[in-house]
Amino acid sequence: MGYVIATPTLVNLLQSCTSKPQWIPVNFTQEEGNVIYALTDIIIPKTDTPGAVELDVPQFIDAFVHEVFRTNTLKVFNNGKKAFMTKLRAATEQEEITAIKEENLTPFLDKYLKITKERERELSIKVGMHTMEDSKPPIPPSPLEEEDLIYSFLNTIRGLAIFGYKAHEYIGEELLAYKPVPDEQKGCTDLQDATGGKAYSL
Repeated sequence: MGYVIATPTLVNLLQSCTSKPQWIPVNFTQEEGNVIYALTDIIIPKTDTPGAVELDVPQFIDAFVHEVFRTNTLKVFNNGKKAFMTKLRAATEQEEITAIKEENLTPFLDKYLKITKERERELSIKVGMHTMEDSKPPIPPSPLEEEDLIYSFLNTIRGLAIFGYKAHEYIGEELLAYKPVPDEQKGCTDLQDATGGKAYSL
């Protein structure tokens, strides 16, 4: 819900990112920013269409986390980021990561994101209990383990990468079905007939 409510502001954030010649992260260190770049490049690589990095999605993620995440959500996110970076440094045997390869990150994405729907639902509920902002959970939540935090961090990065990519002006106007002023409603119409199989950008 927060993603949807904040959309107009976030579109402005995404568009403002494209005017910056060099990214200076706000919520990430430069080391963490390098990793976010690499993660988003794996999640949405360049093919015959622009990839996430080309459309400044890493900058969008940084701006989104800084502008939108509230206290509990930010706490869980940053704890997950810290746990993930610790694991990554150990796996790559680097004290500080200045460059990261796809083969260093793919095993983490496979382990934490290629899980069953049941496990995903279980983790989403568990993490959600810790990110509630305006009300207390009905029962005290069980503590988040390191594995839970890393899953939450990577899943959030994946979700924001997809959200930011689809919210980009180029994707919305050039690759999706773009109709800022809708006309008459046509019920029971096949998507292929209506838009050539494209989802609407608005």
